[in-house]
Amino acid sequence: MTDLLVCRAPGDELAEFGPLLLSRPPGTIDVIAVTAHPLRPDHVAGESVLRASCAAAGARKARLLPFAHLPEDRIDAGEIASALGDLGGYERIFTHSAQDPRPLCARVAAAVGRSAPVVWTTAGGGCVDHMVQTTEQQFVRGLALLADHYGDLLAEGMIAARDLRNIALLQRHAGRNLYRYGRGYLDWHAGDFDFAQPWELEASAYEARRHAAEMAMVASLPWQTLVEVGACEGAFTAKLCDAYPERHIVAFEPDPFFFRTLQRRIGDRAELHQGDAEAAGAIPCDLLFMSSAIYYLWRMPYSMLRSARQVVVSHAQRFHRGQFDHVLQAQGFEPVRTTQVPACIEPMEGILEVKYGGAVGRAARGMPARDRLLAQRLHPRGAPG
Repeated sequence: MTDLLVCRAPGDELAEFGPLLLSRPPGTIDVIAVTAHPLRPDHVAGESVLRASCAAAGARKARLLPFAHLPEDRIDAGEIASALGDLGGYERIFTHSAQDPRPLCARVAAAVGRSAPVVWTTAGGGCVDHMVQTTEQQFVRGLALLADHYGDLLAEGMIAARDLRNIALLQRHAGRNLYRYGRGYLDWHAGDFDFAQPWELEASAYEARRHAAEMAMVASLPWQTLVEVGACEGAFTAKLCDAYPERHIVAFEPDPFFFRTLQRRIGDRAELHQGDAEAAGAIPCDLLFMSSAIYYLWRMPYSMLRSARQVVVSHAQRFHRGQFDHVLQAQGFEPVRTTQVPACIEPMEGILEVKYGGAVGRAARGMPARDRLLAQRLHPRGAPG
């Protein structure tokens, strides 16, 4: 059977995937390029050069998808997947790394992952599964093909000599892992994931440490009613229900897909609500719990903040220093204690993920918000009290 290479743009088939094309028997691989490059915006002319380059390199056939050259954030992975169509007739499919810093390369990887069960990518961080190497003669031939077909890219510095080598390091991934990685960790528009626990929260050692810090903070506080804003798929909500079956737990989740998962998991052990927590208005509670809220909240739940006695916020450390501290202080809360969750690197189904470290912070009701604002006006920071 024939293999397939899906690359970002004409020129990548030689500059990045040259060893893959030049080291194999002729006629055993097809090539698809997603978008025209800026020096050849005309589709017909761009596809003609791509076909000539691929034919000279030994590919069976090549085509250019009908995407004009656009800023890289303007082409969505779903659009690319639709244009690719059915890829089921190929033995192996190769593409860019999902960790590629070029946005369109990462989107191409996500699109291919959506369309194929198994995908081979150029190696990002992590373990290498396969290496393809050309001879020196094949490598020099590839340099000549680049000059023949993409001299304009070389002249404009769009292909750098430091990036050209005779070895390609490859990793093998399940397609759906590339797709969910490309969609972004904990992307809240996750309804097209058709399997349980799409983010592997319970398989993550980092998430286990974060949940342990959150549970310890919650356990240190007196409460009978807890409101959780942003329950996601219910991994932490389930821990709360297991630990405190006799207490009143209320959970809000805005995303319909995650809410359905939450319902299946929690059942009637907690009071569950789908939708915007702020739209629900004030719910008197002893403790308001928000985890990773900055990712999914359209607006802060100020009504609930005003009715809560204590707040626990779990998020990346930089968000505590920025958004949350100011919001909580403006609502009359004083910071009491913070537990740090150290940063780490761990694989998510073979793709290395940097966890930047978090902080679980507790704030308690102090001066009323109105009085606090008045005090700030009367005694600005740095002024004598």
